[in-house]
Amino acid sequence: MSLTCPPLDAPLSRDGILRAAIELADRHGLLALSMRKLATTLKVEAMSLYKHVANKDELLMAGSMR
Repeated sequence: MSLTCPPLDAPLSRDGILRAAIELADRHGLLALSMRKLATTLKVEAMSLYKHVANKDELLMAGSMR
């Protein structure tokens, strides 16, 4: 079973990144979550994520507020 990802032609968004991060953490555990693994899941370069979230800590904080 694969993770839910936005279509390849869909623009990257903060909400999409957060949803994918939550799903990745739910499936593989919080310790398995990394910016690089998240980027691979979303089929983008890791640096692309930093336009939407400052770092993994911000990503975790935003995810915990949902």
